[in-house]
Amino acid sequence: LAYAAFLASGCTNDRRWRWLRARPPSSAVVLMHVCKRVQLRAAALAIGASASGGVLALSVPPSPRAASAPLFTFGIIADVQWADAEDGSNYDRTVVRHYRGAFRTLQRAVDWWRALPEPPSFIAQLGDIIDGVNVRLGQSAPALEAALSELRRAPCPSVNLVGNHELYNFDRRALSAAGWLR
Repeated sequence: LAYAAFLASGCTNDRRWRWLRARPPSSAVVLMHVCKRVQLRAAALAIGASASGGVLALSVPPSPRAASAPLFTFGIIADVQWADAEDGSNYDRTVVRHYRGAFRTLQRAVDWWRALPEPPSFIAQLGDIIDGVNVRLGQSAPALEAALSELRRAPCPSVNLVGNHELYNFDRRALSAAGWLR
């Protein structure tokens, strides 16, 4: 397993992208942005990583097999929470939500995977690709199609999971029959 990039948006931050782009795939880096500090600390403790400023970073030391080609590589993205809406805030009104910026973050992730010398074997999209605000806007289906269309630009297939924001937008029966889930 050469590398995984776990990118979560909701907030866009070019510093994190510069950090990620500076690490070649062979450095076996996992980058994860977790919005809630409690989750960040718990995740860091669970895997023995360092955590600061909303970013969890784990560098996996090269294994004796590092000189050989990896068995496979994959990309991971979660919590894009895209909506074609003006910026808003979380329910507590403590965090600004950049809905349109979230789509740009998804585009950057896809561009990054496309630019790799060797494409990942697959991308795991771990849920919340669209935001719950789409229900209120009546844009659930178009928002989902826009996000999935962007993800289809990736150089490999994606495995898509359901997050709580998909459950806000669609009922369970509709999701159980959705062709984009596999």
